[in-house]
Formats: sequence, C-alpha cells, structure tokens
Amino acid sequence: ELIREELNVKEIVYMKDNNEYMNTLYKPNFKVCGKIFGKNMKRFSDYLENISDEEIKLLNSGKLVVSFDGVDYPVKEEYIDKRISSKEGYDVAVENNHVVILNTHLTDELISEGLARETISKIQNLRKTTGFEIMDRIVIYYYSDDEYYNKIKNYIDMIKKETLAIDMIKRDTIKDKMLINEYEVGIELEKVK
Repeated sequence: ELIREELNVKEIVYMKDNNEYMNTLYKPNFKVCGKIFGKNMKRFSDYLENISDEEIKLLNSGKLVVSFDGVDYPVKEEYIDKRISSKEGYDVAVENNHVVILNTHLTDELISEGLARETISKIQNLRKTTGFEIMDRIVIYYYSDDEYYNKIKNYIDMIKKETLAIDMIKRDTIKDKMLINEYEVGIELEKVK
C-alpha cells in the first residue's frame, strides 16, 4: 500500500517471468573475455546471442560451462555484459538482479484521472495564492469546453473531497484561464461562509 501510494501506481504485481515486458541481450565483456576465449571469441559471442533460460540459470549458479574445439570454458558472470531494454509501453530498471517494470500504457481512464489530479493540484495552488486557510471549505467555479468536463466528470467527487469543496459549478463568466494539461480552464474559488 505504501509503495502504491508513494509511486502513484494502481497495482503492484509480483512476476517470475519478465520476458513479456523486457528484452535481455547478452554480450561478451570483451575486456575480460578476449584473453580467455581468444580465437573462439566470435563463437562465444554467437553462443550468448542464443543462450537459453536453462543456461542462464546455470550461469547464475556458477555452473555454466561452454565447449569449443574440445576445450571447456567455465563461464563466470563477469564474462558477460547483460543489457536490458524495455519493450514498448514499459519502463524497466534493474539493480542487483531485482527488476522493476512500470507499465506506461495510458488508457482513457488513466488519462482522465491524471487530468483530475492535475486539476486538484491547480486548485490547491490557487487556494494557497488566494490566502485561504487550510481547512476553509470552498465552492469551485470553472469554465472549459465539454471535452474537459467529460474527461473529469467521473472524478468530480474526488476533486471536491481533495480540495474541501462543497460544490463544483460551471460558470461562463470566468475570464482568466489556466492550462491544465492541454485544456484551457477558468477556475475561481469562493470561500464558504
């Protein structure tokens, strides 16, 4: 729950197989491997391009051995340069064999929620600059096009709760506008007496 809240993510899923979300490329660490594999360097490089999951398990446990021309080469982790890249729609970070994958696919619902959260942020800033006390109840007056309203309409209760607003009312006479994501929105706040 703490991780979800701090990172502003919807769900955390623990996975055993990350291949759906990331690409892993194994290359020789040429500085180390050149003197070990010598003329078999190209063969070792080709071998790593097609290394299997089972062989990777052997590598991680220190038991991987490859053979070229009848010569056995115990393969150590420092022989390999492991490169990880995320597949489209994901961001991947790896540290000490721990992998974190962030799904960056944006659904219409996530876009709308993001717009609502940005609206809350703008209203909170406006509360501060207007000099309202932290517990003051307010009425929010707004003006924008129908597209903006249609995007945030399912989050009106959340906006009101987060900003201590008792109501959010459309008003056509608001002149000053601000940019909330790509929408021009007029917002005025009124303190409830």
